[in-house]
Amino acid sequence: MLVRSSLNLAFAVAQTIDTVQKPHQTGDEAHLRGAKYLIKALDLDMPEWWAPTSDNFFSRVKMEQILGAIAEVTGKPAPEQLYTSRRKIWQLS
Repeated sequence: MLVRSSLNLAFAVAQTIDTVQKPHQTGDEAHLRGAKYLIKALDLDMPEWWAPTSDNFFSRVKMEQILGAIAEVTGKPAPEQLYTSRRKIWQLS
C-alpha cells in the first residue's frame, strides 16, 4: 500500500511541474527556477532518457494541428496533398 501511495503522490507532484519555457519568457520565471532546482536536485539528464524524433512528435500531434500550423506560418491553407496522409508530412522533416 505504501508503494501505491508513493506512486500516486509522485504522479500528483509531476502533474504540477511545468518546465516549458515559452518564447516570451526569459527563463527566470518562478516555475522555471523551481524546475531547474528540481532537475539539479534529482540529477536528471533528459537526453539520457528521451530524444525528439519525427515519429514520437507526429504520433502525438493531431493532423488538424499540423495543418493549422502550416496555414499559420505560410498564411495560406496547407497543400491539398498533405490532407490525405501523415506519411507525407513526416517526409518533410
